[in-house]
Amino acid sequence: MHDLSLIYTIFNSRDDAISVAESLLKMKLIACANIADPVISLYNWQNEIHQKKEVSVILKTSVHLEDLLITKLKQLHPYECPCITILKGYKTTASFLDWINESCANK
Repeated sequence: MHDLSLIYTIFNSRDDAISVAESLLKMKLIACANIADPVISLYNWQNEIHQKKEVSVILKTSVHLEDLLITKLKQLHPYECPCITILKGYKTTASFLDWINESCANK
């Protein structure tokens, strides 16, 4: 088994999630985006509890692209304080990792 980088983030709308995912795909910073719509988010923001529908996204990329992907995701993300979380400890098959690496830029 081989290391795979999964980045979790969340968006206000499906359109924003798709737009950002398409941009990252075109830049070859990700091989795939899994978009789940809707999810119900409960959170504390500026000392108030909020509940709203959001769209969660898991981005699949090569481990060596994590920093570049996060930098670009921060630039593209519409939220003031976006959730951008690297999910660690994931292993995958060699063939799937080969596809990830072939789909992403060789930077």
